[in-house]
Amino acid sequence: ETIFTAGDSLIIFVEFSEEVTVTPSKGSPILEFAALVNTTASASSIYRYLTATCVTLNTVSKTLEFELDIPETTEVGKSVFTLMTRGPGALRLRNSLVLDNLDRNVNHTLPIEGETGSLTSNVNITIDLQTPYVTGIELLMENSTEGIQSKMVSTTGQSAELGAGHLIAIKVSFSQAVTVSGTPVVPLNLTHRNESLMGTVDAVPPEMKIRHAKYTSGSGTNTLTFQHVIRRGDMSGNLDMPEGVDGKNRSLLLEGGYIRRYSTSPILPADLNLTSVATLGSLGNVVIDTMAPKVNLMRGVTTTAADGLYYAGDTVYLQVEFDKPVVATSGVYLELSTGLSAATQAYYYSGSYGRVLTFEYTIQDSEDKNCMDVYGMNENNPGLFARGAQYIRRAATNLEGDADTSLVGARRLNASSCLEIYGVAPVVESYYLNHRSEQGENGTTYSIGDSVFINVTFDRPVVVLEDIKLYVYVTNSRAATYKSGNHSRTIVFEYEVKL
Repeated sequence: ETIFTAGDSLIIFVEFSEEVTVTPSKGSPILEFAALVNTTASASSIYRYLTATCVTLNTVSKTLEFELDIPETTEVGKSVFTLMTRGPGALRLRNSLVLDNLDRNVNHTLPIEGETGSLTSNVNITIDLQTPYVTGIELLMENSTEGIQSKMVSTTGQSAELGAGHLIAIKVSFSQAVTVSGTPVVPLNLTHRNESLMGTVDAVPPEMKIRHAKYTSGSGTNTLTFQHVIRRGDMSGNLDMPEGVDGKNRSLLLEGGYIRRYSTSPILPADLNLTSVATLGSLGNVVIDTMAPKVNLMRGVTTTAADGLYYAGDTVYLQVEFDKPVVATSGVYLELSTGLSAATQAYYYSGSYGRVLTFEYTIQDSEDKNCMDVYGMNENNPGLFARGAQYIRRAATNLEGDADTSLVGARRLNASSCLEIYGVAPVVESYYLNHRSEQGENGTTYSIGDSVFINVTFDRPVVVLEDIKLYVYVTNSRAATYKSGNHSRTIVFEYEVKL
C-alpha cells in the first residue's frame, strides 16, 4: 500500500503479451483514471479525468510506461481515493498507433478493475490530497540554569521570565508532513521601549511591536521549528501571538516563501490558520523583561561565614544577590575594607546562571579590622567592579547588556555580619613548666631519662605545620621536641634529661 499526494509523480506500467511499438500522432497515448479533475469539461475531453501520459514512444517493448503527475485537487469530496483506471477503455490512443512487430494493430483493452491483471489487483495506491493544517503549537525556552549550550524546555504549564539574549523556539505541528521554502515566520506580540528610556518606565509609553520568530528547521516532517532571540528593550506581560495581522486571523506568515504538503514537487499549500489551536499565552505564562539585572539592595552584601575572629590564611565567602539570573567572568571583584591603607579585592568564585554570585577572599598578613566591610559603596566607589573585558550580564543564550552592579544604597556587610580580621602574626605571651607530670614540682631534681614539659602560650590559636623544637639551656643548648597543642593557644614541648 502506497500513498501519494499533490506534486508527486509516479510511473504506471501497462504490459502486453508481445513486444509493441507506440508511434505518436497528434499526441501521446494516455491512461485515464476514475477521478474527475474538471467537472465542466466535455465527456470527450482528455482533461476531464486524471490522466497519465505514455513516455515509451518509438521503442520496441512489451511494457509501456505512463507518467502520472498528481494535481492539487480533484472533484469536490474526493480528496482521498484509491487510484484505479476508468475501465477497459481507459487507455486512449489519441490517433497514435500501437503495433506489434508485424505492424498489426494491438488490442489495448485493459482488464476490468479488481480482476487479474488490473491495476488494483496488483497494487493498492491511495491518492491523498488533504490540505495539511496546524494541529498544535508549543513554546520552548532555553534552560539557562544549565548554561549557554543548554537544551530547550517546554513552557507549557510553567511561569518564566526571559530577558534580552534569551532564545525561544516555537514548534508548530501539522496534520501531514510539509515542505518549506524561504523563511516563513510566527508573529509575536511585544512592546518596545528605547534603551535610553528603560529606567524611566512611566515617562514615555512603550510602542507596540510585532517581532518574528523565523523558520529554522523541520522541512519534510510534521513539525516545524521557528526561533527568535529576544531583543533589548522588548517587553511582554505574557508572550503571545497577535490576534490578527493586516486583518487576517491568527496565522503563520509566509514572507515570500511557502509551506506546502511534502511531495516530489510540492504544490498543495498548507492551511496556516492557528485559530483552531491553543494560543501561546494560554499554554504558560512567559514574561519578557529586558530591564538590566540589578543588585538586591535590601540584602546587599552577605556572607555564609559565622561571626567571629579570622586570621591570615583564613578564607571567607561573600555573596551579592541580583533580581535576575546573571553570568559573571572570573575577573569581577568586590573591594573590601580590611584595615589596610588601600582596598583589597575579593574575586568572583561561583554562581553564574543563578541570582547569587559568590566572591572569595583570603585574609592577608597585617590586616586588622573589627568588622570587615565593603569598601566605598558610594557614587565615587560603587564597591562591585567589572572592568575592561570583565562583565556581569543577564544569563541567556546570547549574553547581551551589562547588569547594573552599583552597591550604592545597598545593605552593608557589617550590618548583617561581623567578621573580625586579625592578620598580625601571633606573639608569645608566656612560657612555663607544665606540672601535669607527677615529677613536675619546682625545685625537683630530674635524673637522666626523666621528661620535663614546657608550655608556650600565644595570644591566639596557632597551627603547627611541621616538626618544631624548643631549645633550652642545660649547661649547653639542648632541643625539646614538640608534643601537642596544634590549633590552640598553648603548645607543649617535651625535654628528656640526658647525660
